[in-house]
Amino acid sequence: MKQMFTLMVQVAENYTEYLSTSCENTQLDLEMKNFYSKYTNDVIATCAFGIEIDSLKNKDNEFFKMVWAGSSFFLHNHLRLTFL
Repeated sequence: MKQMFTLMVQVAENYTEYLSTSCENTQLDLEMKNFYSKYTNDVIATCAFGIEIDSLKNKDNEFFKMVWAGSSFFLHNHLRLTFL
């Protein structure tokens, strides 16, 4: 758990750096659900798989696309089963 915490802090520092550089001269509009989904994705990829990806800078990374497609598939099936 202690080693995971340092990895999570590293991802948080990357996101803080992204926000501070993006907001220097202009106002930044963010969709918070997407922002936190990417943060969660980066933390899981770093802690569980040892992959360092930056979903904010690399918007078309395969890991995020696969997780997003998988989660929307399960959510769709869950909703369908709920209403049956």
